[in-house]
Amino acid sequence: MPDTVVLTEEPGEVVAAPQDAALLERIRRLEDALAQRPAPVTAVVPHNEEQLAERLLTIISAKAAQHRAATSNAPPAPLGVAPIQTYAQYPFPPGAAMPPNEPSVWSWFLSSVLGEIKLIARMYLDPRYRLSRFAQLGVPIILAAFVFNYFFFLLPPIGSLPVVREILERLVCILLSIGLYKVLAREVVRYRQVLEYLSQYGQH
Repeated sequence: MPDTVVLTEEPGEVVAAPQDAALLERIRRLEDALAQRPAPVTAVVPHNEEQLAERLLTIISAKAAQHRAATSNAPPAPLGVAPIQTYAQYPFPPGAAMPPNEPSVWSWFLSSVLGEIKLIARMYLDPRYRLSRFAQLGVPIILAAFVFNYFFFLLPPIGSLPVVREILERLVCILLSIGLYKVLAREVVRYRQVLEYLSQYGQH
């Protein structure tokens, strides 16, 4: 349907038809409604990564403080300050030993070595225990190798090279010491198992 235009008596003046007047009224109402709407709230975005990290740290610290305040009677930590963790907040389980301090490390090491030596001596002197064939042959062979190593490097031509002879002799001694330790450690484990068996069944 074509729009209807009404001409007035004065030349050059045009009056809108009733349909156009209703449309203009609706447009005017929409403009008023849009003008009355509140402006959208824009989030404050940090300008760099450091501000973002500080904001996240503040939020996390606040949540942690609220959680501690809800679960305990302790006062919450101030915002923006990370809580300090101590050993009291994380107690050791029953039976677990506290980590040794630096001054007591050597005393612990010496006591451990002395305890192993005593256990080895007890193992050899215990009439109830029979050494395994591996220990019966391995320990004498390694001890004999120590003696042979000393005299072997005195013979020429190696004996005529003092520095080389000493280095090679010490190296062989280190290897033999490691082998002796492995043999005795394996036998000590076996002896402890036998002691546990004897204590369990009351055979003394």
